[in-house]
Amino acid sequence: MGNILNTEIHLRVIELSYKYSRKRGESKGISVGDTAKLLALDSVNLDVKCGEFIGVLGPNGCGKSTLLKILNSTIRPDKGEILIADEVLSPNNSALKCQIGVVFQDPALDPKLTVSQNIAFSGQLYGVSGPQLEKRTDSLLNQLNLFPRKDDLVEVLSGGMARKVELAKALISDPKILLMDEPSVGLDPASRQEFWEIIEGVRQEGTTILFTTHLLDEAEKCDRVAILFEGKLLTCAPPVELKRNVGKQVLNVVSKDDLNLFLRDIEQHLKVKGRIVGQSIHIPLNDTISIDSFSEQFGQRIISLSTAQPSLDDVFFKYTGRRLNTEPVEIL
Repeated sequence: MGNILNTEIHLRVIELSYKYSRKRGESKGISVGDTAKLLALDSVNLDVKCGEFIGVLGPNGCGKSTLLKILNSTIRPDKGEILIADEVLSPNNSALKCQIGVVFQDPALDPKLTVSQNIAFSGQLYGVSGPQLEKRTDSLLNQLNLFPRKDDLVEVLSGGMARKVELAKALISDPKILLMDEPSVGLDPASRQEFWEIIEGVRQEGTTILFTTHLLDEAEKCDRVAILFEGKLLTCAPPVELKRNVGKQVLNVVSKDDLNLFLRDIEQHLKVKGRIVGQSIHIPLNDTISIDSFSEQFGQRIISLSTAQPSLDDVFFKYTGRRLNTEPVEIL
């Protein structure tokens, strides 16, 4: 699916930490007391190889956007550093910063300018001008199927079209690294699929890509998935490897009993950690657990049993003790 990776480390994150200042007791616009420091990132380490496609997976508020803001020099970390091809990225290193293209989560387009004007303005900010800018703009308009809309004002575009303009802006300087913060948020299914097909093309060109997401199907596309939770990077490995480490299969148990009580009894008997998903209990299976002996032990309490392959949601639960698509953690 992906291109052949260069083993050289392209992007290196070393012991990255960051704290936000917030009023104690501040909630929904209400500030109480003196200032507190909220830890957004806690000693994050990550190596990304040349041409690698990395997804940073986590719930809203886990520190994903903070990480990308530091990587694109929007904010400075309290501790740690970032290396690009072994060179330290600093706010004053314009040459390195020009090697990074960014698709922000929030819209960063001027609605009163045309598609072409938005792209060209971004190019000028990156130092691209003259015939080079014109050639690169036309190339991206064609690559992203935007050419028929090049003279339209951005304010009349659909969400999917506007997102492609955001991507064109990020690619105008022909960056070696592309950062994207929840890039498909707000897109309808068709636009979302088209967007990722375009990203696959960018990936095949050898661009190093790091993006954040809370969506499991997007993380499945990656060479490696980094799980970020409460500011800590807990693991980073290929999706297949992460799922294999959960267990060979996951047992889905539907019961007529109270699920919380039944789960407690199962965990005590099997010495494993399960979870409640909807109206069933999920138990990771390994070589020491027999479905036959499980049925013999708990058969009177079971309505049905089925097995499934482990998912990235099972992986996330293994590392964090919670499901991914539930309530967000403390907003950071």
